[in-house]
Amino acid sequence: MPTLITVLVGGLVISLIYHYATYKPYVFGTMFLNASVQDTQQEDLSADFMEYADIDAGQSDVFADLSEILTPGNSSSSEYDMYAIQKIMAETAAGQIDVAVMDAWYFNHYAYNGEFKDLREVLDADTLKKYEDRFYYIDRTKAVAMQDAQDDKEGTDTAAADSTDAEDDEAAARAFEKQESFVNPDPADMDDPVPVGIICTDAPYIQRNGNYPDTVCIYGIVANTKHPETCQQFLEYLFEK
Repeated sequence: MPTLITVLVGGLVISLIYHYATYKPYVFGTMFLNASVQDTQQEDLSADFMEYADIDAGQSDVFADLSEILTPGNSSSSEYDMYAIQKIMAETAAGQIDVAVMDAWYFNHYAYNGEFKDLREVLDADTLKKYEDRFYYIDRTKAVAMQDAQDDKEGTDTAAADSTDAEDDEAAARAFEKQESFVNPDPADMDDPVPVGIICTDAPYIQRNGNYPDTVCIYGIVANTKHPETCQQFLEYLFEK
């Protein structure tokens, strides 16, 4: 028993030493939701973007999570969906994700829940001008009302309604995000339009990797990002690479 304890303690010490000796802090993080991803794309993206943004790979790292999948329409209560939602929430709360690329339905869903920044608070004037014809707007007045309603609804039993409407929700979501039927919301129809996303379906990086072959995808900057300059570099990377 003493020998076993010694071996276990020694292994733990070695593990901790290795962790701290090789640990590199994340200086940027991105997530793709509901994307079709190539086999090595996640690892390749981290390395390639670090080189593009001139990030020292010996001292820092880039976090990339391209594997998250959620059922369109936010209607599924499967264990996998619940796990993916919790994982996204944890990564966001921990500050691991600075930028997200999502299919249009989920981007709209998360945007109206306050997950994305007003692009005018992060991007410089030249970049705003360059991409303004790709902006995806939400109505801040509507967003505040929806968030207040959600706060009031928390704790109530909505399972029956969710189950009844699940198929309709999924069908509506798929229709909304399909490239051939997608209609970008018009800010002229909004009380308080806020640009929170940039439609990037035809960005060279997205196209080359076939990430969203059938659906519209949108780039957004996560509300609690700590790396605004790198967020802008990543936008440029998507459209230049």
